[in-house]
Amino acid sequence: MEPLYFKVPRLKDHSIRIAHWDLPHFFDPVHYHEDCQITIILKGSGTLIAGHNLNKFKPGDVLLFGKNLPHVIRDEVLTAQSIPSINARAISIFFNDSPFLEITEKLPELQVIHQLISAMNFGLKISSIQTKSLLSLIKSSEDKKDADRILFFMALLNRLAASKTVIKLSSSATPVSGRKNRLGLNKVFEYMLDNYHKPITLNEMAQLCNMAPTAFCRFFKHSTQKTFSSLLTEIRIEKVCKIITEENGNFTEAYLRCGYNNGSNFYRHFKKIMGMTPTAFKNAISTTA
Repeated sequence: MEPLYFKVPRLKDHSIRIAHWDLPHFFDPVHYHEDCQITIILKGSGTLIAGHNLNKFKPGDVLLFGKNLPHVIRDEVLTAQSIPSINARAISIFFNDSPFLEITEKLPELQVIHQLISAMNFGLKISSIQTKSLLSLIKSSEDKKDADRILFFMALLNRLAASKTVIKLSSSATPVSGRKNRLGLNKVFEYMLDNYHKPITLNEMAQLCNMAPTAFCRFFKHSTQKTFSSLLTEIRIEKVCKIITEENGNFTEAYLRCGYNNGSNFYRHFKKIMGMTPTAFKNAISTTA
């Protein structure tokens, strides 16, 4: 699926736009826009794509996307449960990075903010941060006008820049060389996320990118630093854990729903990915429940 261009609406006399999301789902298609984006996840968890890499998100995470970086925040709602009307809640801030980069570059005291905005081209995730202080700064930004609004926004950027838990979501600011390759990789991600519960072959994935299987393997490994099979395994094990945790299901039912047709492969993959047996995982979540 080709990333959709999305134009962020913003008043001409405003440098930043703050949007509150209370939705059944986040905006699903892979998309990009000319504005940078900072999103604080308040409710919802699942998988996110930034550039050519997959990652996970959960409540409390802060996600930062640079301009024109293809991305999507895909939340997961379990159909077996009674689903409330609001499953995705977040606050997003959109801004043009050019004036902020220009200002922060010239002032040595603001170099950490300059570096943060520059690094957003890779996509960033910040976890283990006190979201209450961030929400307070955002509310102050909304309540203020003119220069005061910008000052509170700069304080927010400074707070994020000081975090010690910043993770780059993409290994390159230009994740895939060539528009055709980038779109092909997005197709692969979308297909795996939609069809992880079915058998998925290497030939199918190669055909999505119009490549021979050997060429696809080299392309995928270079682009994601993982093999196709290892990434598919991670997705499936993640889905199993979600079923066990949120539905209190049994492992046989869970792994059958997530693309495994026998227990031996599942148990071997689970221990490799999670570092423990399924039984130990079940006991651990029962203890913390």
